[in-house]
Amino acid sequence: MKSASKTEPTLRVLLVEDVAADAELEVRETKRAGLRVSHRIVDSEKDFVRALREFAPDVILSDFSMPQFDGMDALRLAKELAPDTPFIFVSGTLGEEYAIRALKNGATDYVIKSNLVRLSAAVERALAEAKVLRERRQTEAELEIARERLREREAGLRRAQLMAKRDHWTGRFVRELVGYAAIIDRNATGVHAAQHARVARHRAPRGPRGTSREKH
Repeated sequence: MKSASKTEPTLRVLLVEDVAADAELEVRETKRAGLRVSHRIVDSEKDFVRALREFAPDVILSDFSMPQFDGMDALRLAKELAPDTPFIFVSGTLGEEYAIRALKNGATDYVIKSNLVRLSAAVERALAEAKVLRERRQTEAELEIARERLREREAGLRRAQLMAKRDHWTGRFVRELVGYAAIIDRNATGVHAAQHARVARHRAPRGPRGTSREKH
C-alpha cells in the first residue's frame, strides 16, 4: 500500500449510497490506494445534482438500487453534468446483465460490495483512464487550434498571391494603356501636321496657271 504524502492531492469522492456504513467501508477501501480522500454522501437526485456542481468530485461511487434514487439515473445525470468524471457502480445487487447495461451506458467499472478489495484498484484505474482522456482531448483541441491557424495563414497567403497577380495585371494594363496612348498621340500629331501642311498649301497665293508664286 502506498503511504499518503502531505503533498498528495486530495481525491474528492462522491458516494451515492443510502447506507452510511457501506459508504464508510468504500471510503476506507479507497484510501488503500494511498490517496488523501475528501468525500460526500448523497442518496437523492437533488443532493446528487448539487454535489456535482458544488463538490465537483474526481470520482463517483454509486449504489445501483436505493429507495429514493436509482443508480442508472445517477449515471445519466453524471454523463450530462460531469461527463469526464469516472463513475463506478458499487452494489450488492448488480448482476451480470445489469453490469453490462451499466458499462454500455457509460459507467467506468463496477465492484461488488462483497469484494470491496477491488475498489482501490478500480478507482486508480478509472482516474488513470480519465487523465489519459483529458490529455487526449487537450491534445486534440491544441491540434485543432494549430490547424485553424494554419488554415488562416494559408488563406492569407492565397489572398496575398491574388493581390500580387491583380497588381501585376493592373500594372501591365496601365503600361499597355500608356503605350497605346503614346501611339495615338503620335498618330494624332502626324495627322494634325499633315492637315496643317495641306491647309497652308491651300492658302498660299497662286501665280499664273494656278501655280504658287515663289520669291527668288
